[in-house]
Amino acid sequence: MSFFFLFNNFFTLISCLLSIYLPQALHHLSIYRSFFIIYLSIYLSIYLSIYLSSSAYSFSIYLSIYLSIYLSIYLSIYLSKLVHILSIYLSIYLSIYLSLFIFYLSIYLSIYLSIYLRLFIYLSIYLSIYLSIYLRHFFFYLSIYLSIYLYINKYLPSASHTKQCSVIHLPAMYVMRCFSCLYSIRPSRSSDVGMEEAGDAGDAGEIGKRTNGSKNRVARLDR
Repeated sequence: MSFFFLFNNFFTLISCLLSIYLPQALHHLSIYRSFFIIYLSIYLSIYLSIYLSSSAYSFSIYLSIYLSIYLSIYLSIYLSKLVHILSIYLSIYLSIYLSLFIFYLSIYLSIYLSIYLRLFIYLSIYLSIYLSIYLRHFFFYLSIYLSIYLYINKYLPSASHTKQCSVIHLPAMYVMRCFSCLYSIRPSRSSDVGMEEAGDAGDAGEIGKRTNGSKNRVARLDR
C-alpha cells in the first residue's frame, strides 16, 4: 500500500510540476523555435546565395568550355561535310554546265564561221569581178588620155604656154568625165558596161574632133 501511495504521490507531483512548468517551457520553446527558424533562414539565404553564385559561376565556366569544345567539334565536322558535299555538287554542276557550254559554243561557232566564210567567198568573188572591170576601164581611159596627151605634145611643140594649157585642159576634162563614169559602173550588168564603153568611144571621138578643131585654131593663130 505504501508503494502505491508513493507512486501516486510521485505522479501527482510530476503532474503538478508539468502543469506549472509546461506552459512556460512551451512558451520558451515557441520563442526558441522562432529564433531558430529566423537564424536558419538567414543562414540558408546567405549560404545558398554564396553557394549558388559560386556554383553558377563554375557551372557557367564549365558550360562555356563544353559548348566551345562541342561547337568547335560539331562545326568542324559539319563544315567539312558541307565543303565536301559542296565540292562534289560544284564539280558535277560545272562539268555538266561546261560540257553544255562548249557544245553550244561549238555549234554556234560552226554556224557563224560557215556563214562568215561563205560571205567572205562571195565578197572575194564580187570584189575580184568588180576590180577586174574597174581596172580594165581605168587602164582603157588612161591609155586614151596618154595617147591624146602625147599626140598634142608631139604635133604642137611650138605653141605658147597659154595655148598649150587651153589645149591640154581638154584631155584633163575628158579624164575627169571618165572617172565620173567609172563610179557608175556595176559589174553585174555586162550589157550596161558594153553600152557605156560604146558611149565612151563616142565621147572619145567627140573629144578628138574638138582637139583637131583646137589644133586648127592654134595653126591659124601661128599664121
